[in-house]
Amino acid sequence: MGIIEELKKERKPDSRSETKLLASLYESCLKMIRFKNKYGVTSIIYEVPSLVIGFPLYDVGDVSYKLNGILKDEGFKTTFQYPNKIVIKWL
Repeated sequence: MGIIEELKKERKPDSRSETKLLASLYESCLKMIRFKNKYGVTSIIYEVPSLVIGFPLYDVGDVSYKLNGILKDEGFKTTFQYPNKIVIKWL
């Protein structure tokens, strides 16, 4: 294997850490949704942070896109705004 291939492999995120990151961001998003819902708000704009302490660096656009998919799978109406904003509606 050449040096270029080794460098590319080193940059690839570990799937376990990405899964944990997505779970953490999802919980953070749900916390915000629950808080806003208490006051009758039925939509938010969630901004995916570009850095989360305790996790390796990540591509915020890619992670935001995946989080958007998770939210849609859970039944939320979402609009993804590249690179890191998700408009979330419920009700």
